[in-house]
Amino acid sequence: MRRALVLLLILAAVAAAGYAVYRLRPGPKGPLNVVLVEICSLRYDHVGGAGSDRALTPALDALAARGTFFRRCTSAAPWTKPSTASLLTGLTAGAHGLYHGATPEEIVAEGFVPKHVLPSGAITIAEALKEAGYQTGGFVSNVNAWPVFGVHQGFDQYDCEVPRDGHSLVSRSLEWLDTIDESRPFFAFFLLYDAHNPYNPPYSYYLKVRRDRAPVEPDKYDDYWKRLNLFWFQRPQNWSKVTQDHVDRILDLYAGGVRKADDALATLLEALDERGLSENTLVLVVSDHGELFGEHDLTGHGNSLYEELIHVPLVIALPDQREAFMVDDMVSTLDLYPTILDLSGAEMAHRVQGRSLVPYLQTGAHPEGPSEYVFSSLSPKFTCVRETRWKLLSRYRQRGRVDQLFDLESARAEDEDLAAEHPDICGALGEERDRVAEQEEKLRLAIGDSEAGTPDEDAIRELKALGYL
Repeated sequence: MRRALVLLLILAAVAAAGYAVYRLRPGPKGPLNVVLVEICSLRYDHVGGAGSDRALTPALDALAARGTFFRRCTSAAPWTKPSTASLLTGLTAGAHGLYHGATPEEIVAEGFVPKHVLPSGAITIAEALKEAGYQTGGFVSNVNAWPVFGVHQGFDQYDCEVPRDGHSLVSRSLEWLDTIDESRPFFAFFLLYDAHNPYNPPYSYYLKVRRDRAPVEPDKYDDYWKRLNLFWFQRPQNWSKVTQDHVDRILDLYAGGVRKADDALATLLEALDERGLSENTLVLVVSDHGELFGEHDLTGHGNSLYEELIHVPLVIALPDQREAFMVDDMVSTLDLYPTILDLSGAEMAHRVQGRSLVPYLQTGAHPEGPSEYVFSSLSPKFTCVRETRWKLLSRYRQRGRVDQLFDLESARAEDEDLAAEHPDICGALGEERDRVAEQEEKLRLAIGDSEAGTPDEDAIRELKALGYL
């Protein structure tokens, strides 16, 4: 009853704002099972479909070979918490409000109260599908997607796995799959953490992906990856001291984690096959953000809105897809929410900020044409809007807004600010930035505030029961 009332309020607010309400349609074979896999920190150019020749993602590449690979997908945010919340709600971070970070140590500390939690009026994919009769399970390895932040709304089971082991996470999900009602469809969400920093893949994966050089001895491997990570994340002030060998070695460790995450994906897909579920299961694989390896004198993620962070791989595979497609149109991770509901047959109307990608899965094109703009943000005061060629980066500081304009087709791309030379392009992109900001404000009024205010006692009890507090 409360959810129905919240939904009516949202729809009323949206109608008042002048926005169209997206209405779902049935899927091609009745209710499909839905598997959504988010691979944390998977950088676009490390995927085979993006041109990588290192064979780091064979399972993902095989999925793309029978599905649709989106080569120009933009993440709604450059780090896990806001990106995951956007993925699960179809809302930008400015609408759902999950910007504020916390360290793993803070999250597991006694009495931790997050500054922001997902508003109850933000209806997740899990909530929408559960309302339609789906069984819902979430399996996550990243603490920034823990229940204490509210992203578990709508999940029958939400399993938090502390070790960064995708295989263990998949194994636990299969225990759940083997106990649910076979007569009803299921939605399973995964967040795999194997590629995230610190880069410390098992020694066997390091051997599997390393470049042409003598390997570190097994008894020296732990010390090797620890020292290399420590050097790398000190963020050297003088990048001239960082050699190509340093970069290659850290990339080898990162690549090992990527391959391990892909192997976990392979295990999951094989398990679906073995259980006879593949023929009626929609599979979506996406990254929440990329990673920086010295570009723009930065490392890691969550520190900027450069393309290395927000350009992410996306693969969607229908069980009965007749033809594989490679799509070059711009899309957003915000588009996955309406796509899943479009295909699931969930009979609910929702307001989201993306659009369904179903036409691409059927013909490789969209009847309305490509999206004109895509949007991403690191905070309410640090946003970007891009179209096919141009990208506007806007930062709000005490002295006012500072805009930078990048030509992404230029050899210098995001290393050359052209805002002064193209005020007309800045103006057009700025109008879209302001339109999104206005939309976010109206959506916040509709879905509620993200301020935590008081402890979420249910979430705290849940974490204690799991042994995390």
